[in-house]
Amino acid sequence: MANIFLRSVLGRLLNKTEGDANFTRLNNELAQAESRFYGDVDPSTIDGVTVGPGFEWAHESAGVTKRRNAANNGWVVVGPLFSELATKSSVDAKVDKVTGKGLSTEDYTTAEQTKLAGVEENATANSSDSYLLDRANHTGQQSVSTLSDLSAATTPYDGTETGLPGNLQDAVDAAAIKYSVEIPTTSGTQIDMSGIPETARRIVVQFVDVSLTGTSPVCLQLGTSAGVLGSNYAETSSVTNNTTVSTIYVALGFCFSYPIAATDANSGKVFLDRFGDTNIWTAHGGTRQNQTRITTVAGQVLLPGGLDRIRLRPYNGTDTFDNGSIVVTWEA
Repeated sequence: MANIFLRSVLGRLLNKTEGDANFTRLNNELAQAESRFYGDVDPSTIDGVTVGPGFEWAHESAGVTKRRNAANNGWVVVGPLFSELATKSSVDAKVDKVTGKGLSTEDYTTAEQTKLAGVEENATANSSDSYLLDRANHTGQQSVSTLSDLSAATTPYDGTETGLPGNLQDAVDAAAIKYSVEIPTTSGTQIDMSGIPETARRIVVQFVDVSLTGTSPVCLQLGTSAGVLGSNYAETSSVTNNTTVSTIYVALGFCFSYPIAATDANSGKVFLDRFGDTNIWTAHGGTRQNQTRITTVAGQVLLPGGLDRIRLRPYNGTDTFDNGSIVVTWEA
């Protein structure tokens, strides 16, 4: 400002009055330019010059720079007072700007970092629908209380229901024990029972008071849709009469009765069990003929197909049945 003023006054000659006024103005402006000083009290004069608009000074205890206002009746804070030490501290504490990044507070905690480090690689990668729908890929157990739609899909048993829903009823029906009606054994040389499902895994034949017109052993034979097998049985029967034991080997069937008289009646059962998923069937069981005579039987036979029928017959093929009955049961 002083340089501009000097160029304006030196460009022409001044009279005394103008010169005195201009020199006074110049002195005031030079005093203002040199007025910046340090202190703790708002000054009214600076180096003997009365303060005027635009004068500045450093208020040390307040740490600010002040400037005289335009009305020349007070001081206005311009900003903080920067010392060399304060400036250096501010520079040392600065954070360098990184391209593509902004500055923020440090809100990423050590706990969050530890948690993130514990997540396995690809833990949140999405699997295909086919993988997620495959039951083989689901392990562990889930509490029933966490299934929100379970109560809507099931109904508690109240004692009035007589059936089960859908496939569950089918499964129960398939696994249930089935039995034939009571079949009389009062006539004929053979008693046939068909309609046994090939899925059966155990068959039980029960006898009550079964007898023949003669003394031929009673034999049990197994069959398939191709017919009844009459040979190749690996069977052993034992007859106990008081303290005497007799052993008989028969290939015609599983023979369990060796009566002494035509009036001897047989009561008991024979179990037939399928061996795994093969067509081999094993047999074991026994009957009582009177107070002192019992017969046991055990053995096996390989069928040419799935078992679906059984036959009861006398060993000699000629004696006829004249008393009693049988019941056949099976399990899938």
